[in-house]
Amino acid sequence: MNRDRLLSDAKARVLELAPDHVVPVPRTIRALGTEALGNLAYGVWAMREAGFITDHEVLIGTKVAHVLAGGDGPPRMVTEQDILDLEREAFLSLLGTPATRERIAHMLEHGKPLRN
Repeated sequence: MNRDRLLSDAKARVLELAPDHVVPVPRTIRALGTEALGNLAYGVWAMREAGFITDHEVLIGTKVAHVLAGGDGPPRMVTEQDILDLEREAFLSLLGTPATRERIAHMLEHGKPLRN
């Protein structure tokens, strides 16, 4: 196995296995935008007020709500790629916080989630 040819060999093998593969048509979904974002944000706020989640989990929940709503704006049709882009943006912004890095390190070290 030559490491320099690993990727090209893998691609050739996949193409051998699926000669009739057709790329699926990109799907669209209806995103409710700011209409849904308000309801989801209220749910996050209510959970914090009840003491079920921490301040950092409020941040995480807000990011998840933004992705689920399809971002800011009016209700509209969005593609899967639009949602994936929002998810990637949210994930990378969370990685920039010390609390997220602490959570990741704790999970890797202890195998249990950290509630910070």
